[in-house]
Amino acid sequence: MKKQVAATFRTILIVLAVVLLIITAVLYFVDTPVVEEGQEPTTAQKIILTGKKYLSEILLALGVSGVTLIAAFTN
Repeated sequence: MKKQVAATFRTILIVLAVVLLIITAVLYFVDTPVVEEGQEPTTAQKIILTGKKYLSEILLALGVSGVTLIAAFTN
């Protein structure tokens, strides 16, 4: 029973790490959208801007850097 729980927990952690890795790679390589003065950014632009704004803080809280994740992704 304990082995099955440990295997399930390990699988969940691996899936979360892969999802974080993909999100990091996308946010790292996508150019920051430019919003003209007086215009409101679209929903997609808001998501990208917010993600780029808080990406370093999220990675710092997890104890990794963006460059490390990108290096792991390319290997």
